[in-house]
Amino acid sequence: MSSQSSIEVFSERVDPRIPYRSAATLADEPLGLTCSMTAARQWAQEHRTTRILNGYPSFERAAESVRAGQDEVFIVPSAYSKIDTFFFDRDFRALDSILSQLPDMVLASADCRESEEIHILYHHPATEHLLRLLAPVEPLAQAVSSNSMAARLARKSDRPSAAITNRLCADSYRLQVLKSLATGVMMNFVVFGRRDPE
Repeated sequence: MSSQSSIEVFSERVDPRIPYRSAATLADEPLGLTCSMTAARQWAQEHRTTRILNGYPSFERAAESVRAGQDEVFIVPSAYSKIDTFFFDRDFRALDSILSQLPDMVLASADCRESEEIHILYHHPATEHLLRLLAPVEPLAQAVSSNSMAARLARKSDRPSAAITNRLCADSYRLQVLKSLATGVMMNFVVFGRRDPE
């Protein structure tokens, strides 16, 4: 009985290198609790796309880090109202997209037990449509730079206040969740990088 050696029908060498040395996005506090950083972490871990994630106080600052060569790519949610500026910037181009589940969006407060008690409501502009879920209550809504900033301000305010924020931020800043506003939301994030010189 002759033994036959196994013959490979297909073989491909896979390059194990990680494609981007670093990625930047919005994360304006040391714990990186923004939805954008959560999506970036998931993308990096599941797809081994980058070695380092860097957080900046705005998407514009993240973009500037790529323009200056500090980071290789930056990540912006498709819900960001100024995302078009990155699509039409001569220095950048869209390289990839990420579909990621957001942390639950909640109404949370340090000192209010009911939404009727809220005088100031901090929120990121991307969550503005969630304000309608609070009707008929209409507190003074104040837009801020991120969900983590909304939670931080609600915690520090000397007036009855709350935040529309993600559950990670609410938990981290020890806010009581008054109401769940959105769960299981999937959002697209765009990965931008430098445009190749022509």
